Amino acid sequence: MILTTLAFVALQLTEASADPQQAPRRPGRAPAVTPPSRCQDVKQRRAQADELLRAGANDDAIAAYDNLLQDCGGRRWLRVALSFNLALAHKNRAERPIDAADPAESVRLRMLAIEDRRRAVALLREFLAGGPLGAAAEARAYIARLDADILEQSLLVTKERDHMAREIEYAQRREQKIAAARQRAASRRWRMRAGGLAAGAFSVTAFGVAAYYGRQAQSVADELSHVRDWTPEADAMVADGQRAESRMILFTTIGGASVAAAGLLYWLAWRDAEHWEALDRMDLTVTSNSVAASWSFR
Repeated sequence: MILTTLAFVALQLTEASADPQQAPRRPGRAPAVTPPSRCQDVKQRRAQADELLRAGANDDAIAAYDNLLQDCGGRRWLRVALSFNLALAHKNRAERPIDAADPAESVRLRMLAIEDRRRAVALLREFLAGGPLGAAAEARAYIARLDADILEQSLLVTKERDHMAREIEYAQRREQKIAAARQRAASRRWRMRAGGLAAGAFSVTAFGVAAYYGRQAQSVADELSHVRDWTPEADAMVADGQRAESRMILFTTIGGASVAAAGLLYWLAWRDAEHWEALDRMDLTVTSNSVAASWSFR
């Protein structure tokens, strides 16, 4: 397919090789100084670009064809002659397999492939507008195939973008839920710590009251130890001592329960904090490993 335009190019190169020095000059004037042209070695440069295309080096072939067109783009016959092979290079590059784990990178590569196909179609139509008729059927077949590929890839890009949008929306909702849960957990830990402090303070008070009643019961016991005759006053002192002893036991029990409650609340707050720190460590591990699924908790 690359050699289909050689006869056409050879004819044009023969016409272009005419010596410009044979043109008549006006007498009495020095010849005009023409700056050196960058459009040189056309056949050699085109052959090098064709060789790159045959070798499958599509990126280098596209660069070589584009440089040649940039230097010699004013020659329409050359543009037509190069357009077919340049279109093939773009088509081949667009057909490279896309293997990207990141959905965003996959969409980007598909968009680049679509642009390659669109340029290939434009070049083939330019070729049909002025190229040799021998490759017209092949060019039209390529255009039909490329148009179908453009439609298919555009649908895939739309599908992947919709999927990414849903994933982003899900991640945002999940982020909001986790942020709200984190805020509730922080508030809960604050309440548990405050409750632990209150329980601890109450236990100190309870133990203080228990100590007071304990001293009172001990004082009654000391007084009763000096009683020689049992009287109604002694019975009243015994009752007071028993009440003081009962209250001492009650407030001691309350103080102990308060200490246990304070310890439990502080332990629950610590455990909740450890839970969220573990989630944060998981977040850092997953992020550092570049896992596709989002585990971000921030």
